[in-house]
Amino acid sequence: MAITYALKPGERINEVELAAKLNVSRTPLREALNRLVAEGFLVVKPNLGFFRRSLDPEEVYHLYDLRCSLEIQSSRLAAERASDEALEGLMQMVSAEEELDNELELLRQDETFHIKIAELTGNPELVNVLRGVNNRIHFARWIDRRTRRNSREEHIAIARAIASRAPDEAGRLMESHIRRRYQQIVEIIKIGYGEIFAGANEISSIGEDDPTIAAE
Repeated sequence: MAITYALKPGERINEVELAAKLNVSRTPLREALNRLVAEGFLVVKPNLGFFRRSLDPEEVYHLYDLRCSLEIQSSRLAAERASDEALEGLMQMVSAEEELDNELELLRQDETFHIKIAELTGNPELVNVLRGVNNRIHFARWIDRRTRRNSREEHIAIARAIASRAPDEAGRLMESHIRRRYQQIVEIIKIGYGEIFAGANEISSIGEDDPTIAAE
């Protein structure tokens, strides 16, 4: 529901109705809602409750602009600093993407790939900052999940440039990769608004495959 935009942007969540609909108690529901807040899908307002996060293309732009700068630097530094063994591991990681087909698995792998490159820089502060940005754009990256398969070839090209210790090429490919994804997300947000406010309904995914959301 929160992920698929069955809830309209900015809409307040009625916890009583949602608990009844999912046949769960308030405690596991509140835990699930707090996780969605942490992942950026919801926001919580003191004394008001949980709300669906608004879709703000300008906010997404600023976060992606910051992410782009961080990841260009990450890819350049990784090409210069990573050990041969670590670079071999990076290539194995992108090769394994071909075996993934599930949208959620592809999204997780995408995030893991980018964090891995940051880790190869040997700079934990850079990794922490990038994780913080990723947490704030996680909701936007989920919107873009259906085009995630198109990232495989780009990931391979980036990894090869890093493994070849070509920092300029790695940075150029990374910038192109992130800028293109941002443009796709903006278009999807525009389309999504039209569908949302035209009354399109999608099936809620809260509680699916989540053992913590169960009736007590």
